[in-house]
Amino acid sequence: MKQFISKLLSFVLIIIILVLIVTFINYKLINNSSFWKFPDKTRFIVFGHSHSAYAFNDSLITNMSNYSSSGEAYFYTYLKVKKIIPNNKQIKVVFIEFDNTSVDKKMDLWTWGDENIYSQFPSYFPLLTYPEFKLLWSKNSKAILNCAPQSFIKSIGYDYLKALHFEKGITSYRFGGYSYNIRDKTDSLINNLQKKPNIEKTKNEISETSITYLSKIIDLCRLNEVKVFLIRSPILYKYTGLENEQYLNELLGTKFSDYEFLDFKDFPLRNNEFGDFSHLNYRGAKKFSIFFNSLLESGFLNKPNKQHILKNKISTLTDTLNASNINLITGDNFTH
Repeated sequence: MKQFISKLLSFVLIIIILVLIVTFINYKLINNSSFWKFPDKTRFIVFGHSHSAYAFNDSLITNMSNYSSSGEAYFYTYLKVKKIIPNNKQIKVVFIEFDNTSVDKKMDLWTWGDENIYSQFPSYFPLLTYPEFKLLWSKNSKAILNCAPQSFIKSIGYDYLKALHFEKGITSYRFGGYSYNIRDKTDSLINNLQKKPNIEKTKNEISETSITYLSKIIDLCRLNEVKVFLIRSPILYKYTGLENEQYLNELLGTKFSDYEFLDFKDFPLRNNEFGDFSHLNYRGAKKFSIFFNSLLESGFLNKPNKQHILKNKISTLTDTLNASNINLITGDNFTH
């Protein structure tokens, strides 16, 4: 019996040592500045959740990297911004998705709710400093303990990829990137909405935690002399998440009044270019990204009255799309 207990304790000790070694290696690798280096040509970067992850196809936008991630609250964005911005002096402009979802009270759950702890904590725990860890622990220590094995497995997975020399794109593998969305469910969603038009409205509240960490992101960019633009990706007119538009505008007019807001909410796209009411699919992302690239190449960011210019451009594009839709219906779009 003593021999069995001795072997068992030795086995447990070996496992503990292995976990500590892998955790330490993972921590050192991810916190190494070289891990966060972007190509020298990178001048622009976009951060945000799924709206921007699906909207900005950075392969079509010159000198830009999309570092958005689905389901990501500003709390987690801040952790990677702390690594990316100081280690990439070539980045001159940061675009931050700032929309109705980003400031909603439900973002608190995106920060420390069970589902998001399980999906985000395993990747981000090496980047946590004491204040961030303390916040998560105080809100949901149970979920953190439950996903500890997942964190360990993910660490091993990362180290394995690193060992296979998959350094290129390894950061995006773990922390974000453009998401190629093949979904095309918009028409069916609209039909269901018409069948059930009376959707119960929810009480709109603001997530103070999200606002706090957005401010931290902006302050860090400003400290590193990086220009910040708040941006809203295209959404479908049927999107019900616009109910808190009043709060969004109040924040833009008060707390974030020093930063320009580029609103692409009404960028004209057909239904089949949306995956659903608030996410573009690959067709919509291609069209929007080409348009966005043309803006950057035209020197748009250096011009005054940007939102006025943008509004006029979107209006022109909308008229063109509407005319095209009429021609498709009447059959007048053939060449004479």
